[in-house]
Amino acid sequence: MDHTGHFPWDWTVGDADEFFAHERSILNLAFATIRAYQTHLEVFCDFLTDPVYEWDRVCLQGFGRSPAQIITEFNRVRHAQNNEQAPAKRPFTRAELQGFFDLANLEVERVLVSGRKGAVAAYRDATVFKTAYAWGLRANEVTHLQTVDFSRNRWAPQFGEFGVLQVRDGKAQRGSPPKRRSVLTVFDWSPAVLDTWIRTGLPWLAPAVSEIFPTANGLPVPKSNLHRRFRDYIDELGRVLEDMIEKAVRPKEERE
Repeated sequence: MDHTGHFPWDWTVGDADEFFAHERSILNLAFATIRAYQTHLEVFCDFLTDPVYEWDRVCLQGFGRSPAQIITEFNRVRHAQNNEQAPAKRPFTRAELQGFFDLANLEVERVLVSGRKGAVAAYRDATVFKTAYAWGLRANEVTHLQTVDFSRNRWAPQFGEFGVLQVRDGKAQRGSPPKRRSVLTVFDWSPAVLDTWIRTGLPWLAPAVSEIFPTANGLPVPKSNLHRRFRDYIDELGRVLEDMIEKAVRPKEERE
């Protein structure tokens, strides 16, 4: 409505085309975001135009016009590929990954030294990031892990109780329940990270729940919290790298 200046019963397909062209070319929104917006708008228009709800007749009687579906097969962003990431996105190098984990560990110390609350939450999130990397988990999968999801692997007894992970909240196909899969433990350090968290960190949050990464209320940690902390760490590492480059280049410029 802000973009078109019209109420829904005056919306046209052209309005939708102009709006999404602006969102894509000017605001540079991702394809997945555009597709989500279009899905929400399409469902809303289906609700308005469905004769069962009679909103089409109400609008026609009250305003002389009835709403129409403005998301069609011709202006819809299609989900044609499994991976829609921009080419600029790449995996971390080992040095970058180590720097990220070191910063996550350092945040726990910084919170403790400052006397602020949140040291346990920072410790939890640091363990979440390491767990997601070690077992290749999505955000929704790692936030819903429970202690019963880990078991021994007879072919790798050195991992103890963390030899196999049963992922129960995998990405679902359309119209299907969450997909399950088994993930084998491959890193020697990952069982110790989880075991230490379960013994020393988890009891400070919610010892009576089976979730591995709960909030203080016993609920799974929100994905938005993890995304925000992840972005904060990445931004801080970026600033540190820029400072290092500036310090390395400055002496050379002074000599010249």
